[in-house]
Amino acid sequence: MQPDPTNLLEKMGLKVPLIGFYDAPDTKPFEPLAEPKPGKRACVFTFYRQWLAGKTLHITKDNFRCPGAGHWLFRVVTRSREDFQIPCG
Repeated sequence: MQPDPTNLLEKMGLKVPLIGFYDAPDTKPFEPLAEPKPGKRACVFTFYRQWLAGKTLHITKDNFRCPGAGHWLFRVVTRSREDFQIPCG
């Protein structure tokens, strides 16, 4: 059984779909899948349009392509903490 967020979404007036993160070894229930292309960087939010089209972004410790996602979801260090900071004008 999956939770039904309908009542919460109506009360909030939220019109865009909710986005969730799952640690799921079996991807079959989440198909169709979108996956980053190996060897290319891709922010997880570049897949937003695919999410809206009903696809699930499948990322793993070995194929995440977004340094932020690798750091926060898989604890993979691809750059220093300072490299994540954006300089303020």
